[in-house]
Amino acid sequence: MTIPKAQDKLTQIIKDVRSKKFKYTPKEDKPIDWASYTEAQLNEMNDYLSLVRSIIDEIWSEIGNIDQGDVGRPPKSCFNLAKAVLVQQYFQTSNRVTAGWIKVLRSKLNIDQDLTYKDIERAYENSNVILVLRLMFEKTQEPVRLLEKDFTGDGTGMPTSIKQNYENDKGDEKKVSLFDMMIFTMGTEFKILSGVEIVKGPVDENPFIVPLLEQTRNAYGRIGSFSYDAAAYSHDTIRYINDIGATPYIFPKINAVLKAYGCMAKKRMLLDFLNNTQEWLSVYHKRSLSESRNSSDKRVFTGPLLKRIECRRHVEGYARACRYNTRQLVYVFYVNSVPVKWLVNRAS
Repeated sequence: MTIPKAQDKLTQIIKDVRSKKFKYTPKEDKPIDWASYTEAQLNEMNDYLSLVRSIIDEIWSEIGNIDQGDVGRPPKSCFNLAKAVLVQQYFQTSNRVTAGWIKVLRSKLNIDQDLTYKDIERAYENSNVILVLRLMFEKTQEPVRLLEKDFTGDGTGMPTSIKQNYENDKGDEKKVSLFDMMIFTMGTEFKILSGVEIVKGPVDENPFIVPLLEQTRNAYGRIGSFSYDAAAYSHDTIRYINDIGATPYIFPKINAVLKAYGCMAKKRMLLDFLNNTQEWLSVYHKRSLSESRNSSDKRVFTGPLLKRIECRRHVEGYARACRYNTRQLVYVFYVNSVPVKWLVNRAS
């Protein structure tokens, strides 16, 4: 096939796939072990709280007391505050109601201080709390690090009002500007987030993808394949994916051309898409798992971001990523039978 004809065919296939005219044969859905899923749901709340306590207590044992007191009143423990933040994100409650929950759950969470609603409010701008949340995010990935090899990602809007819906509003730039964006990467087998960035919307996702892949590679050591929509279609991103030994599955833009223009990895990807479209799409469509994650998380946790100050709201978004990973570990433990040490070793 001559280059002009191949280019015309590529453009047509991209159009057909976008318009759903291409007859793609999807893979069969994996069977669900409903008994294990039911057990996970029955234990979700208890195990989520147990994980919050155990993981943050482990972080405290590793880094020690990092709170520095100023003259006057001693500071509240950043570890206790991080636990309160994750309780607030799970129950989606106000600062005052969360302070009430902490009174009820003090022994369950191993919290040794009274926390006021003001303590919880200010926790979202406490640098030590932010550090604990980042370490928590890293630790939630430990049980699957040797098991996960393929990754995907997406960007999604987090509403700041109950009147907002990202799927309905994302075509309107003025409305999208009212959302904060969560841009993330995640494993396709266990759906644990491997990297996350919270930014003010609307924003171009592409500049964030390579840093998120660097986080993923540092955590997991290797990446087999990476799939993303056309937002990641750029020479720099595709070249980086190829350079770390991964296979890129980035959906091409409508104006994609077969000429390499200094990026042979892009040309190889486009030729594979052109010559083996069905097989290529079967891997690329793992990306739909990221959309399923967004939908599932928003159906379970319907509340908008509550913080009005932008820096606090971004930390709230990051705490939601920690909440998601922590909750997901419960399902990984019961449904996928993956040993999660904090649940395996917990007191009966």
